[in-house]
This record gives sequence, C-alpha cells and structure tokens, in this order.
Amino acid sequence: MMPTTARKRASTPRSKNGCVTCKIRRLKCGEEKPSCLRCIKSGWHCDGYEHVPKMPSAGAMGLAPIRSRSLSMSPSTSPTPSQSTPFAVPHLDDQEAAYFQIFFKDVAPQFQDYLLFWDYAMKESKSSYSIRHGLVALGALSKSAKRSPSNHYRVDLTQGTHRETALEQYQKALQSLRESIGGADQSHTVRTTLISCLILFCFENFLGHGGFSLQHITWARHILSTSVPPKTHPSSAIEGGEGEDIVMSGFYLMDLQALCLLGADETRTYFKFDQRNPIVPVPLPAKILTLDEAKTARNILVWNGYRTAYQTDFYQYGPKEAIPSSAVEMRDYFVRQIYSLHEQIDLLLLENKRDLHLHPLSRPEAIKVYTTTLLIRLAMSLQAPQTTSDVLLTEFEYLLLMARRALEYEAEGCQLIQEGEVYCVEIRTLNILHLVATRCREPSIRRQAIALLLAVHRRESMYDSILAGKVGQWMMEIEEEGVDENGDIPEHARVWGECVDLELHQRKAKVKCRQNVLGGGWIWRETQISW
Repeated sequence: MMPTTARKRASTPRSKNGCVTCKIRRLKCGEEKPSCLRCIKSGWHCDGYEHVPKMPSAGAMGLAPIRSRSLSMSPSTSPTPSQSTPFAVPHLDDQEAAYFQIFFKDVAPQFQDYLLFWDYAMKESKSSYSIRHGLVALGALSKSAKRSPSNHYRVDLTQGTHRETALEQYQKALQSLRESIGGADQSHTVRTTLISCLILFCFENFLGHGGFSLQHITWARHILSTSVPPKTHPSSAIEGGEGEDIVMSGFYLMDLQALCLLGADETRTYFKFDQRNPIVPVPLPAKILTLDEAKTARNILVWNGYRTAYQTDFYQYGPKEAIPSSAVEMRDYFVRQIYSLHEQIDLLLLENKRDLHLHPLSRPEAIKVYTTTLLIRLAMSLQAPQTTSDVLLTEFEYLLLMARRALEYEAEGCQLIQEGEVYCVEIRTLNILHLVATRCREPSIRRQAIALLLAVHRRESMYDSILAGKVGQWMMEIEEEGVDENGDIPEHARVWGECVDLELHQRKAKVKCRQNVLGGGWIWRETQISW
C-alpha cells in the first residue's frame, strides 16, 4: 500500500444485485453476465452473482484445522474438530475464529523462513484489528483453493463463500491499516503497521496480484524511513529473538525477495539496519563433522551474506569510484567462505546415500542451493564484470539440476500442477531458475532454465514463472544480437541491472535493463511484457 493523501470519497450508487467482487470492494457494478465489465477492465477475477447466505458455525462447516503436509507426495488426513485446540483470540466470531485457526494450523507452517514471524503476529493479533482480520483473510483464502499434497494451490478453481469471506476480511484489515497510519510514529504502532503490511503482502501474492503486493512492501519501507525504526538484530531470526527483531527480520526477507525478483533503479529506497548491530563475519569451523553442523554454518553465512548484498546493492547504479574498498573486501570474504564451506560439504556428501523418497530440495545434496545462489549474486555485485558469470558454469549447472529434479518430483502423479496456474506460499525453484535465466550466458543452460519457467505456470510467493521466463528470454535475445565470431557474448554486449515495474490491475510489466556499450558506459533497453 503506497502512502496516499487522505481524501473524502464521493458517494456512488451501488447495485444490490451486483457481482460478489464489486459488492465486497464497494464499487458500482454494471451487472453484465457472466462477468461484469468493471472486473474485466480492472483485471480482477469476477466471482459472479451467486450470493451465498451467511455461513453456519465452524462446527457445522467442518472447518477443522488441517495438519501441515510435508513436501512428500503422501497426503495426510485431517483431524476432527474435537482433536484440535482452538486459538483464544478476542473479537472474532465463530466463523472468523475457524479461519484464523486454519491459517496457523495449515498455512503458516508452509512459510519455512517466517515461522517466528507468524508466532509473533498471532500474539499481536490480540490487540490489532488489522493483523487479526488479515490473518483471518489468509485462512479463508487458503480454503477457497484446491490444494495438492505438495502444497500447491489452484486459486482460481473454487469460488463461493470462502473467497467472498477472504475478500471481506482483507477489506477490513486494509481499512483498519489506513486509519492507523496517522499514528505510525511510536514503536508499537510502527511494529503493528509493519506486520499488517506483510500479511497483506502475502494475501496479494496468493491471488497473484504482484503489483499490489509490492505496494504493501513499499509502504512498509516508507514507514521505516519516516519513523524511528524499532531496534533490529537480524541474527535473531536464526537464534530465536523476540519482538521488533522478528518483525524487522520478516520485513527484510520479504523486501529482499522483491529486490531479487524485480531489481532496482536509482530511485529505490532500502531499509537501513540498526548500525548498533553491524555485520560481524563469523569464521567457519576448522572442520565440519556432520551435515547438521554444515547447515548451521550455512544458515549464518547466508544470513550475513545476503544482508551484505542488500546493504550494498545501491552501489551497483552509481559511479564505480564511490564503492568503498571495505564493501568489496566484505563481498570477497563471503565468496571465499562459501567456496570453503562447499569443499567441506562435498566431503560429507561422499558418505551419504541419496534418499529418493525425500523431496529433492530436502535431500543432502541440496544443502548447497542457498549458498550457491548467494555466491552468484555476490560475485556479480558491486559492478563486477558481467563476464564473471562465465567462471560460474558449475554453479549454474548445479542449480538447474536441483530445480529440474524438484519440478519433476512435484509434477509426478499430481494432475493439479498440469491443469493450470498453481501457487506455493514458499519459494522453492523459481528464484533459482530466474537467476540462471538472467545471469548465465551459456546458451544451453540458459535456454533450459527459460524452458522450465515457461513450461507450466507456477507462482511461488512473489515469483511468477511466466514473467521470470519472459524477462530472461528478452535479456537473452538482446545479448545474442551482439554475439561475436566465436559465438560468445562480449562484455560490451551484455545486459544487467534489470528493473521490473508491475502494473496494478493487469498482468503487465514494463521491463528495463542496462546494456554495456563498446568503449564504456551503458544504455537503457526497454520492453513491455504481458502474461
């Protein structure tokens, strides 16, 4: 949600017989059948004219909590209502309480990187109207979609009561957030505003409204830049910190996701970490004896490495002489640490057998995925030559292999994924394939990544496979215009620094990137992408 100036809205007549979507959004409906023109022109899914009466109590609906399903393809059974313990949340009716419970029992566990954040959001929901109803909205939205054993949702299949309730609850949360904006100058208010923004960010991602989800992140960043920020110690996300630490860590992870997917230009703002908690490099153990030890070392390295990449990203777009030597030294330090960690992990993997029953990204050989993506981003940061990617072919091949295995595993025996667009709340493969499609210049590897992105329409958190695939394909086509006589792409023909500007009401984006020119400097290249 972008900062706006408060204004009085003109009163407009609304039809009692309008479609469900227009009634919930309090808009005048033209009542065209089967879908109204207002929804079509705005890019919204029109939920039609079948108005469902008020829902009965939670018990009568059978809204029992659903046990979190693992990434294995074996579906689990759902407990009966008597097996569950409802959350005691004030100011919710039976229907809302049931959806609230569904979110925490079924959906929240799927956000593997945000578990502490959701626990804290539940505590804050007792005193925050916008947080409380935002969580109810997410629970209701999850019930409106068909779900596979591998936690993929078909958002557009199931319509009716659950979806209508989700939109109503979202509207309540959004209105409450708007009303509280004027008081966002105290630590507690800043914290609850951030939590609300992040919840609404997740809701819009679920629906596939990337432009609106980005607005909520942008607004959260605006709040942080114009208010006294709460204290933050990002390492608490690893150690189990409380309060502001958890909230700020949750915001940082979501803003980092937006940065990696959509890129940046010179006008982008960045969240500034509390300078009282600077990045302190943590040396790797001299000898790592187990894979669990390797995971612990990896998690700390990934956290500090991505924090470094985030805090120095703006140097990518300014004069090179403005980049401090300390930033380059820190980048190179983390690159060396990653290579050292990978050497120790490779030795440990020699002693482990592959368990084909596990999801490929849960197997031991996938332990290097996070650090490999970080390695590529760091190595190509701070205006490093784009030809740096040519020495990282082993890393690109590894990421492509891991992504392919994961996609094949999830698609096997799952008709839902083959039927149309699906959504997953956590990021699994699309960030990997997007990185390969936009950074790797080896033709075969790059084309395979793009093909996988475009083969099936998948969404993971904010990532959209079709958008990512088309951006990668466009960048590849630009670069291949300048292929030399050896079939290579010289430095002066390479593109970098892509920036994606999403439209709000339609799945369209303006995409820009910088292309190097012979003799130094760069020029803008630009296109429009729809999907």
